[in-house]
Amino acid sequence: MNVSTHTAERPQTTSIFKAVPAVVPLLWFQIFNAVSYNIVTDTPMVLLLQRWNAPEIYKGTLSAMMWLMATMQLVMATRVEYIGFRRLLLAGWTSRTVVLMVVCILPFLSTPDNHVMLLTITMACMIVWSLLRGVATTAYQPWVRTLIAPQWRGRYFSLEQLTSNLSAAAMLLCWGLVLMKHDLTDPQYGIIFVVSAIAGWVSIVFLRKVDSPPPLPGKPIAEPVIKWMPRVWAEKGFRKQIIVTILFYLSIGAFRLYTTVMLRDKLKFSENTILFFNAATLMAVVLSAWPWGLLADRFGSRPIMSLATRVLLVLLAFWFVLTLGVIPANPWLLGAFYTLFGLGFNGFHISNQRMYLNSAPKKFPVLALSTIQVFYSLSFGVSPLLWGGALDVMKKMKWTAWGMEIDRYTIFFGVSLVILLAAKYMIRRLPNETGVMPRRVLSYVMVDVPANIFKK
Repeated sequence: MNVSTHTAERPQTTSIFKAVPAVVPLLWFQIFNAVSYNIVTDTPMVLLLQRWNAPEIYKGTLSAMMWLMATMQLVMATRVEYIGFRRLLLAGWTSRTVVLMVVCILPFLSTPDNHVMLLTITMACMIVWSLLRGVATTAYQPWVRTLIAPQWRGRYFSLEQLTSNLSAAAMLLCWGLVLMKHDLTDPQYGIIFVVSAIAGWVSIVFLRKVDSPPPLPGKPIAEPVIKWMPRVWAEKGFRKQIIVTILFYLSIGAFRLYTTVMLRDKLKFSENTILFFNAATLMAVVLSAWPWGLLADRFGSRPIMSLATRVLLVLLAFWFVLTLGVIPANPWLLGAFYTLFGLGFNGFHISNQRMYLNSAPKKFPVLALSTIQVFYSLSFGVSPLLWGGALDVMKKMKWTAWGMEIDRYTIFFGVSLVILLAAKYMIRRLPNETGVMPRRVLSYVMVDVPANIFKK
């Protein structure tokens, strides 16, 4: 489906909100969806599973499930334009919120003797929740492509990251304040999940307000994945971006989950401190979102992806050295590490999304976007799943070399660093739409912008 002409031909203005009216309801949808999503998939869920003595492989599987179920996009890719973008997304979001209401009940039923049963039910619910999400998200990126013209996409994804992460950060900070005096009980975690369900319903209200192109007439073309996928893969430039996406999210996909586990189990940080660390990541995302989007729209995606990856390489090197005991696990230092992660991850994520929306082959954009979204999700999902099993196997393994102790987390950060280096190499092979190098972006940020500020 081609980009809507009424959006693409709208004259450039100084405000994305005037140029693209759909931005406002889309952002409200993202705000409430982020609250719901971050509760049920991130730190609150991880900490509750810790209380129920879930093994690492269970937590890794649960974290991976949502991403693995994104493969449903391959099934829906040839059908979504005939069903309608808004219709499919609304149906999926409504169904998954109903499933979330079941999850809300489980913490209220918790007793010391039934945690195995609760873990089983939680896994079953999250499989269904992830399946519904995987089907529905087939519509989202193609829908955004019809609503947001190319010159606004960097800034739109910046606003999306800013608003959704600001709401998630506010949520984590609130619960962090609650935890300052004591850890939460199981029923109190249940209240958090009730908030998640309510936020899910509110997000649906705003989603209904977004315009959508009408479905294509007729019946969907029942073309199997094995026939249309080679056409997408044959697009050389797009194929390189798929490879970059796979390597990047494989390297970083398990970072937040297992740093949380390490902080809790190895370094013995309290739950409220861990929540504040995660809030630091989200605040870094919020504060850096708009600048990253402006830079991507001004200089192109590739130099921004390169800069952001360098930030994360420094981050992983720091965590690697920390596990060796060379630097102390100081809370302020760890907070800085979490902030650095938010900064680097956000820069890559915004510029990568902008690039693949702009570079999707015009003959089959929906198929191409579904393909890269599936590879992105699989990489994000496989990473915690594989590392969950590997960390369980290496749980009792420790080595000493040159007076430094090497454990399973040293291996985790070391391997992640190597994979990210491979991603950095592949970014250099992507098309550079503006010809700008990363050092020019740095010069602009560090020299030109301050000079213009003082000039005014």
